[in-house]
Amino acid sequence: MCLLPRACFAQERLSDFESKRESLHNIERLKDRLVNAQLADPSTKHRTRRIVSELGKRVSSVSFQVH
Repeated sequence: MCLLPRACFAQERLSDFESKRESLHNIERLKDRLVNAQLADPSTKHRTRRIVSELGKRVSSVSFQVH
């Protein structure tokens, strides 16, 4: 039970951020594997890089809001 609602909210946001950051790291590792694979065509690699970059920006935005 949380006695300070703001503290609980901040803790939830921080936990959410940590989870999203870990997911982003996993996505980045998978992106690197795809980009290094010879099977993927250049347009797929480009789209993947762009999408992962956008995800990184969103996670950074959450980080800024938490702190």
